[in-house]
Amino acid sequence: MIRILPVQSALWLGLVLLLSACARPPLPLPEAASRARQQAVWQRHQQIDSLQALATVRSERAGKRWRSTQALHVQRPGRIRLEVFRLLGQPVLDLAVDGAFMEVCVPSQQACYNGLSSRERIDRFTGVPLAAPDLVALLLGQLPRAVVALGKPRWQADGLWWLTADGPRYRVVLSDSALERIECYQGEQLLYQVDYSAPDAADGFPRRIVMLMPDRQLRLELKLEEVRLNPSLPAALFRLQVPSGSELLPLELLQ
Repeated sequence: MIRILPVQSALWLGLVLLLSACARPPLPLPEAASRARQQAVWQRHQQIDSLQALATVRSERAGKRWRSTQALHVQRPGRIRLEVFRLLGQPVLDLAVDGAFMEVCVPSQQACYNGLSSRERIDRFTGVPLAAPDLVALLLGQLPRAVVALGKPRWQADGLWWLTADGPRYRVVLSDSALERIECYQGEQLLYQVDYSAPDAADGFPRRIVMLMPDRQLRLELKLEEVRLNPSLPAALFRLQVPSGSELLPLELLQ
């Protein structure tokens, strides 16, 4: 037997079904709009030419750990000034890289060294085996200029990829409001990844940067304070003055 609902009940049932059909979940942000926001985040980082900050640095490499305070000055494309202090403020190292030229002063040795900059020499004094332009770019949340100039950008579901003809591949992971990670691959091998914390409300720049290099068992963490973006950094800042009583020697003697 087929039961016929009263007219009033049928009307209520129809209303419930109609409301259920209308109560759809909110639509996700369209892909094109989300990508435009991510592109805007990426472009904001490209507008940073220099950075000045006080950094608390924690480094772990092959089971050994270090901690230091560093006054950090970087400027695109390849200028670095790094003053390293112990926890009580005692100077340990003063390093300056200006393009292809590098200077280092070691107060405990009463010696300063100068010569050509290289990835190996930067690694010796900082623990990070990267050439100056690569290190500067990553600290600013960017890719090296040579990669941007010669590489081909490609948006994929898992991020923005930069592909070079014969060299590494780079993946940039972005959200709609922040740069989250930069990865570098050689073939399928991950050479390094750099993670960036959420941007600070004051200037949109992260205050924590973590670099990982799996093949070198390296983890480097920087916590930044007193951050200044795009300060005017004079060229003289990236040249060291040899302290009185210190000897000036060629970097080749350290080989």
